Amino acid sequence: MTGGVHIYFSPRDASYVANVGSVCAGALASSLDGVLPFADIIAAVLVIAIQTVYWSEQNSDESLDVKIPYADALSYPTLGFGYVKIGSNWYKI
Repeated sequence: MTGGVHIYFSPRDASYVANVGSVCAGALASSLDGVLPFADIIAAVLVIAIQTVYWSEQNSDESLDVKIPYADALSYPTLGFGYVKIGSNWYKI
């Protein structure tokens, strides 16, 4: 991996993101702003992805790990997609 951002969602936070995603997208975007380019777009798409796969990718304690490589964040505007690791699998978003 080329370095990137690792986000750990506690069981409470992961459940919140999965259930109230659109509200959470703004909070996630503001926390990623300055760390990742195009954070607002990535956050919105990431929240939708988390809502979709949370139940199958959550850890045994219902927390969730998300990894976003810098290279994928940088390629998002030119390619229109990037890859993130949610739980133990990679997803194209």
